[in-house]
Amino acid sequence: MAEPLACCLNGYERALYVENSGGTVVIFGAGPIGLMLLILGKQLYGAEQVIMIEPSQVRRTLAESLGADCVIDPVAEDAVDTVMSLTHGQGAQAIFTACPAVETHIQAIEMVAKRGVVNLFGGLPKSAPPITVSSNFLHYREAYVTGSHGSTPQQHAKALDLIESGTINVKPLITKTIALDSIHEGITLASSGTSAKIVICPANS
Repeated sequence: MAEPLACCLNGYERALYVENSGGTVVIFGAGPIGLMLLILGKQLYGAEQVIMIEPSQVRRTLAESLGADCVIDPVAEDAVDTVMSLTHGQGAQAIFTACPAVETHIQAIEMVAKRGVVNLFGGLPKSAPPITVSSNFLHYREAYVTGSHGSTPQQHAKALDLIESGTINVKPLITKTIALDSIHEGITLASSGTSAKIVICPANS
């Protein structure tokens, strides 16, 4: 759990979002990474509002239980319009794309606030088409678009400390613990899009 948490810490650093920056954080994707970004935003960085965008009902419910202020189903409503409405037309200070969908990169830029940051966190398939960005929009917004990948040894050490001290509780992210001889069940569950983290152990505990 520490390795992905360290990557999320790196994401917040790349998004220039420090503790008590305030404003709104938007996260595309409520998988394990998106949920960790949510927990960090609420419990460590003190975001005023964290908005999750996720098509899975199961994962939207989990995001709500972990403290998301608003959860958007992008299939049922326009994510950009909803975020802009929730922020009174201002947009979000930090936006993370924690899912492998190219359309989220486009939408993230369209909802960034003045001097806000879009962090392209999730990688895309090599077959994903390039996106078109309005440079004039970024110019007048004075906004930033950055990426993040992996973490530093210092960030990993911080992640371990946050977990060990109980500052960040990652246990709610473990959907199920499965015995090693049932690993195929675990892989199926993990790839279903309805779970968070699946732990495989030599013996079910």
